[in-house]
Formats: sequence, structure tokens, C-alpha cells
Amino acid sequence: MAMYIILFSSMITLLSTGLQLILEYRNSIEQIETELATIENSSLSSLSQSVWVADSVFIETQLDGISANPEFEYLMIEVDGQIKWASGERVSTRVIEKTFPLVFQYKQQQQTIGTLTIISSVDNILNRLLARLLVVLLSNGVKTFFVAGFMLIVFQRFIGRHLNDITLFIHAYDPKDNNEKLVLSRRANDKNSEVDELDEVVLALNQYMAEIELQKVEREDAEKARLKSESLYHNLLEQQSDLISYIDKFGARTFVNTAFCRFTGLSVKQLLRQPSGNHHSGQISQGVIEASVNLTPGQPIAEHEYEMLRSDGEQRWILWTDTGVFNDHGELIGIQAVGRDISERKALETQLRHSQKMEVIGQLTGGVAHDFNNLLGIMMGNTELLGDTIGEAENAHTHIISLTRAIDRASSMTKRLLAFSRQQTLSPKSTALNGLVLGLEDMLVRTLGEMIELKVHLGPGNCDAMIDPNELDSALLNLAINARDAMPEGGVLTIETSNATLNEKYTKRYDDVSAGDYIKIDVRDTGTGMSPDIMDNVFEPFFTTKEFGKGSGLGLSMVYGFVKQSNGHVAVSSEQGEGTTVSLYLPVSTEKTEAMENIEPTYDKVTGRKTILLVEDDQEVREIAVRLLNANGYSVIQAQDGQQALDIIDQQLGKFDLIFTDVVMPNNMSGIDLAEKVIAKHINMKILLTSGYPETIADHDNLKALGIELIAKPYKKAQLIAAIERTLALEVESLR
Repeated sequence: MAMYIILFSSMITLLSTGLQLILEYRNSIEQIETELATIENSSLSSLSQSVWVADSVFIETQLDGISANPEFEYLMIEVDGQIKWASGERVSTRVIEKTFPLVFQYKQQQQTIGTLTIISSVDNILNRLLARLLVVLLSNGVKTFFVAGFMLIVFQRFIGRHLNDITLFIHAYDPKDNNEKLVLSRRANDKNSEVDELDEVVLALNQYMAEIELQKVEREDAEKARLKSESLYHNLLEQQSDLISYIDKFGARTFVNTAFCRFTGLSVKQLLRQPSGNHHSGQISQGVIEASVNLTPGQPIAEHEYEMLRSDGEQRWILWTDTGVFNDHGELIGIQAVGRDISERKALETQLRHSQKMEVIGQLTGGVAHDFNNLLGIMMGNTELLGDTIGEAENAHTHIISLTRAIDRASSMTKRLLAFSRQQTLSPKSTALNGLVLGLEDMLVRTLGEMIELKVHLGPGNCDAMIDPNELDSALLNLAINARDAMPEGGVLTIETSNATLNEKYTKRYDDVSAGDYIKIDVRDTGTGMSPDIMDNVFEPFFTTKEFGKGSGLGLSMVYGFVKQSNGHVAVSSEQGEGTTVSLYLPVSTEKTEAMENIEPTYDKVTGRKTILLVEDDQEVREIAVRLLNANGYSVIQAQDGQQALDIIDQQLGKFDLIFTDVVMPNNMSGIDLAEKVIAKHINMKILLTSGYPETIADHDNLKALGIELIAKPYKKAQLIAAIERTLALEVESLR
């Protein structure tokens, strides 16, 4: 700064001095010219006259007077080209030379008699100016030095030291530490002084540092929030049961969570070294990048389902959802993949599809069985009436017996169809399964033949189930026959009873199974086994792997429907070449087990004539029922639907002893509706229901409690008479 002040002052001094010297030089030249002009005007005429008269004394006096001027160095007068008079000495090299003509007027004529030459020395002027220059420079230099020094002292006193304090403060400032504000030691006691530039600098610095401090606090808070968020996010990822991984744009897996490691049984390092998976191999494909162009952060790019091997060796279905990760420029830089185990859902979907299929098939088979039961009822009734009218013709009785057996087999088939569709009429009771299995052992041995060994293992403890024992007999017999056919070269059939518990994890896989305790019957063979595609269809009616004519395909479907209708569960496991196991899970009974009786009561023709109100919409079925009842001594009043029956009841109340009505009837009034309306008006009325579609009776046990009996179609004459007499014998008023 001092150098700049001195240089600037010196330049100003030189410029001003030079200008001053130029002016003085010009003034000196002008003075010489003025002197020359004065000599020309005042001395030239007298000098010319003195030369004319050759007055040397006067001429020399005049020349000495002129040369007294220090600027004139040399004077001379020339006459006819010769120097006649001179004064001074010519020594300078730089001169101003001026020549004047000497003119004298003689006889009114001017004559030039000579010349006067005056030489002025410029060297004297320059020397004088140079001396002045040295003096000016010296004086200005001293002045500049003192002025600059004074300015430096003043600057240092009032500005420099404060700038130095500011510099030291800035150098010592550390944003990481808490620093005090900058305060300068100036005008400490002058609180009313105006704010100057230094004060503004201090204020600006303090404000800047305050902003830095605030930003530092904000950054620290932001960093703490970021670390907390990252920790929370990391903990959240680690606590997730879903499999989570991050795949960079080169297809490399760079992150996996704990659930991923736990699922695969591998460490983080092992997983990060592996390829990222079936749908993330190599770089992210161009198709994925293009698909992500119109996506917003957090919006899934794609979903994939595929099987993965769990650490315990089980194959599990995983649904992977890929979400794009974008940089600040909106470019896809990676994929966050979240995998969710959907094995249970897949199993439920499969089970639901299977249940829906079985439900549809059940509705179809139930409808077929219902209509077929009506036809069989007509056939059965006509066959029995025919047997009563043909007398003693032996050949005719043989044909009738053969026809009756065919009808029984057809009835058995419809019964199996109803069992599959869970529409048969069951009579569940507390049944000791061990005793039931032992009672079947001899028959099963005869059924299986000599090539198959039967083994029975009876479980200890509570083995009583709430089921229809007759239907369970049929189910076990069907399973034994299927097992026999699966062991054409012989083998072992094992029947085992045990207590079992189905937990919620197991029952979640099925939509119609409740968790709890069951009685389990395993029927296990050592036969050929089944492939998975066959196992998917084993319970469907008419599905069979046997040769044509050797099986109807209704055996397992009957077992399935019976167990389901009994609120149980059926499970099948099989391996080709290893055999098959069918497990029946039957509901546990809490009631006292009753002794099993197989005695069916018989009834003769009634002796006392009773009147029956018959309600049936199918004319042929109604006609054959009327004929059967009339043939057995009953009077019959007919109605073709519920409304006609109500009208008859209102008009002829007291003229009949029992209402015998079909359940399924038209005009939005079923046999159940009719029974409820009748009971509401006439509490002591006796009612017998019949149906080839028993699933329409939602609360069969409640009907029995009200004294309302039920007989399934097709029925034989003896069964019908027995049901009517049993109903007539009831004291229904006390029941209601």
C-alpha cells in the first residue's frame, strides 16, 4: 500500500513539475522575445544612427547595455559583411539568434547600413530549469514521504489494525466450534457514533457467521434426523417378514434384509456374491428402463411369481414386487425388490378352485340324483305293486326280484351321488370307532382276498366320533376296495385309529376345515400309488383309473361327501410305487356311545283305516304313492302343491290323520314352509316329509324334535308304511 501511495504521489509530482518547467521554459523564451522586441523598438534607431556616424563609443555603450541582460550571450554589428562591433562571448550550443537590419534615412531615403545580431543562450534557461527541477523533486519527494508515512500511520491506526484483527479472527474461525462474535476495539465509549464501513463489515461478518452457525445447527439436526431416519428405515427393513433386496443398475444385489438371510439360510456376504435372481440377471434391461420412464418414485415396475428353495428344503412361492429407485435427474439407478411368501395364498387359491369345482359338480350330481330318485320311486312303487298282483307265477317273481335289485343298485348310486354332494340324510350318533373297525374286520378280510394282508391298529383313549355309523361302514368298505384294486399282485392294507389335532396353520389352507380335536382313521396300502395330476381329481364323481366296467368312480366321491357333511376332513398322500394313505378326520363325540342295533322293525298292513293328505307336485310320483297307500289300507286326499294343501286343510280339517308332503315343490312354498304354516295353526297335526334332495332340509334335527319325520326317496313300500305308522304313533302335542 505504501509503495502504491509513493508511486502515485511521485507520478503526480513528476507530472506537475514537468508541466511547471514547461511553463517556465515558455515564459523564459517569451521574455527573450519580449526583450528582443523592446530592443528593436527602442534601441535599433539610435544604434543605426551611431553606426552611420561611426560613433564607436556610443555603439559599445549601447551594446554593453543590451548585453547586460543575462539571457543575451553575444551581440555583434556587421557592416558590409564584416563584424565591426561585438559584445560577449559565444559559448552555448543551444541558442536563439535574432538579426535586425540597421536602417538609416538619408535624404529621405532609407538605407541599410548593417545588421545587429543578438544571440540568446537556451542552455542557461535549461540549466536553470534543471536546477529548479532537482529542487522541486527533492522537496516533493520529502513531502510525499511524509504524507505517505502519515497516511500509513493514520490508515494503520484507524483501519489497518482493525483489518488485521478481522483477518486473524477469520483465520481463527472454526464452524465446528462455538465462536464469539467479532468486536473491534474502536469507539468503545461512543455509542452515538454513526456506523461506518468497518462497522458494516463487522456486522456483515457477524451476520454471516450467525447464518453459518444456524446452518450448522440445521445441518446437525438434519444429519441427526437422517441418521435417525436411516436407523428407523434399516430397523424397519430388518424387522420385515418380507424378503427385501436392492439391485443396482448393473444387476448386482447390494443389500438384503434379515428375513432374506433367514429364508435362504445364507449370510449377507453369500447372498451379495450370488446373482440377483431369475428376473434380475446382468444389467437392468432396456425394456425395464423404458417401462420406468412414466413411473413416479415408489410406483412398482413389475411383479413376478416364482418358487424359491427355503433353508429347510421346502419350495415356497414368492411374489416379487420391483420398485424403481431414481436419482435427482429422474434416471433409473436401481431396483428395490420386495418378496412376499404367497405359498399359503396359492394353496388357498388352489383349494378354493377345487372347492368351487367340487361344489359345482355336487350341485349337478345332487340335481341329477333328485330327479332320478323320483323316477326310481315310480319304478320301485310299480314293481312292488306288480309283485302284489301277479299271484304265484314263479317266472314273474324272478323278473320282479331282478328288477328290484337293479332299482336298489340304481338307488345306491344316487345315494352315493347325494353323499358326494353332501345332500344325503345322515343319522349321526356317538360311535366307538375301534368297535366299528373290529366289526368290519371279517367282512374286509373276505373282500380283500388271500393276496392282501389286513392289519388293524386301534388307538388308545377317546376314539368316539359323532358320525353316521352305517355311512362310515360304507366309506371304509369303499376305501378297502380301492386299495385292493391298487394292489393287483398283493400287499398290505393297514387301518389305524388315533386321536389327532388340526392347528390353525394347517386349517388356513382349507376353507371348510375348523381347527380342533378329531378322531383320525388312516387307510394305508402298499399299492401302485398315484401321480399328482390324478390326486387332484380323485374325489370327483365318475373319475376312475380302472378299466371300463370295473368301477363307477363314485367310491372316493362318496367318502369325500360323507366326511365333509359330517364336519370332518379328508387328506390323501401318495407316491407312485410306494402306496397311498387316505386319512379321515372325524369330529370328536362328547356324548355317551350307544350300542349299535341293526334290527329293522317290520309292519303289517294297518287294520284301522287312516286318511292321509298327500302333497306331491310330480303327478306320476303322486299317483304311485296313492296306489301304494291305498293298497295298504289308507285313504288318500291329494294336493299338487302347498297352497292347494292349505285350502284343503282349511276346508276338511279333521277328515285326515297325517300330512305326507314332498319337500321340494313349486310356487315358492316348500314342504317345510307348508309344515310350519300348519303347525302354527294346528299344533297337534302329524306331518311326514319326503325328499330325493335332503339337503333342502336345513335343520333336520329340529324337525325331528317337533315330531316331523323324514323319509328319503326312493322308498320301498315297507319303509313308507313304517314311517307313516311311526309318525301316527307320535304324541306331537307334547313335543311342541
